Amino acid sequence: MWCDGTPGGLSTFGAAIVSYTADGRIAGQRPVSYPSDSEPQYVCGSPRDLSQQQVRQLFNKDFTLLAGIVRAANGQGRQATALDLESGQVVGPRPDPDAFGVAPRHSSPVFQSGTDLLWYQDQDRRIWSRDARATQAPAPERGRSAGNGFMLEGSTVWTPLSWSMLSASAEAIAPGGAIAAVFDEVWGLHLVRNGQEDTDTPKLGPSRYGDKNLPGSDRVPDGCSPRFWSGPTVLVCANARALVRVTFAADHGSVTRVESLLPENDRDNSEAVLAADGRTAYFVSRAGSGPPALYRLALDTPNAVPAKVVDLSGPANARSAQLHLLATQ
Repeated sequence: MWCDGTPGGLSTFGAAIVSYTADGRIAGQRPVSYPSDSEPQYVCGSPRDLSQQQVRQLFNKDFTLLAGIVRAANGQGRQATALDLESGQVVGPRPDPDAFGVAPRHSSPVFQSGTDLLWYQDQDRRIWSRDARATQAPAPERGRSAGNGFMLEGSTVWTPLSWSMLSASAEAIAPGGAIAAVFDEVWGLHLVRNGQEDTDTPKLGPSRYGDKNLPGSDRVPDGCSPRFWSGPTVLVCANARALVRVTFAADHGSVTRVESLLPENDRDNSEAVLAADGRTAYFVSRAGSGPPALYRLALDTPNAVPAKVVDLSGPANARSAQLHLLATQ
């Protein structure tokens, strides 16, 4: 998915979802522009370094809706909503500028995996959900967030209380929901548990600032942000040069193995996702000022060399287009 401002102005967003076959041929394209009062969550406008899980939860079950925010016409209020990826129109209710009371100030809209249920947080950190296409009131309160956002594992709200979660950009919950990996630019990569109040969460990688690191994790490189879990105890993280597989003990109390999955390189690599087969990763790589390209990597082949699939071309009107890999099928 490419996202950029459109000729209508910097506050107007447009996107193009492009699908490719396994051999690099374009299978389909869906360009769309969004109303000027809307903001697609995270993938446009104010991008964040997101894990595969976070990116997938921005879309509903069949990639027809994108989680977002719509602003009130009078500037008073922000409503969690969904944006139609065919028409670009806002789906569901908008803020009512004539309503007497406190205007909604929603944030962190995401979809529950495999559904059209839109979850979001209000100004009092209460968490709600509703069918994205419905106009009725949301279901009863689903929980409360400890801070500026929450994660979702199925229908379970994940809201650790540790500082690493509250300031994190990339977050990924392990299959089964026992633990999550969270990344912050200053404090690095940490493991947290749901509801955890301990601020001394273990770091993966060399110890800095006197923080405690997880035993066996010294070889995890700096800036390694979680991309995906390939199993309950196997995390893949990445920075611009490396894609690293980290294997934990069954209780996640130590690291038993750290493997570099890419040959030494001087490229800018990003956006790694796990394929549906569980044995293949795809990622975006750029050499110097060249175009970004999609690469395939066999995870179950020792010393595998990434294979280029296709160069990725942005929309014709792109000025500073943001690129995200969404999923594989």
